[in-house]
Amino acid sequence: MPDPGSFEFGPFTLDADKHVLWKAREIVPLTPKAVALLEALVDRGGDVVLKQELLSRVWPDAAVEEANLSVTVAALRKALGPQADGASYIQTIPSRGYRFAAPLRSNTVAAPRLGIAVLPFVCLGPETEAHLGVALADALIGRLTEADELLVRPTGAVARYAEFPCPPRQAALELGVDAVVTGTIQRADRRVRVSIQLVPLPAALRP
Repeated sequence: MPDPGSFEFGPFTLDADKHVLWKAREIVPLTPKAVALLEALVDRGGDVVLKQELLSRVWPDAAVEEANLSVTVAALRKALGPQADGASYIQTIPSRGYRFAAPLRSNTVAAPRLGIAVLPFVCLGPETEAHLGVALADALIGRLTEADELLVRPTGAVARYAEFPCPPRQAALELGVDAVVTGTIQRADRRVRVSIQLVPLPAALRP
């Protein structure tokens, strides 16, 4: 049986440490991608998870289409079946993504985590290579994910802002986070100057 600290919903228990879904005393046969998708949805506790974020988290090392996500969602829904009231465990949010739509019970008490996204750094000056903006953001994302109190969006979810930048608060709303980290990078001769700013989303607009 799964260890304490797993999540429970309906007749199911999700052991996120072992990446196993139980129903009573039986393991539910799921593909690794289906389990990863379920973990991503449960991890957000009922909040909407954008399609791009799910693609980045479930397929971190592959470029896949939304059709792959739709197929995996359908397989997961089939394995879970309906809730007691007939509703699906996974709700589709048109043109946005999906959310886990059932009450969760956890055997552990965890402090709320701050949702944060690191946007690609803006490259200043002709001597600054364009790729450094995403590379520096990726390095910072890697360090921030080590903090248990933070829920950090993956690089794949923010990379598009290198080509299509927007105001920080707009990006925070699109990514569903409490704050974004923005910055600039400038190379001049042998010196590199980096500037970083944390832009919080007003409490009234937070997810």
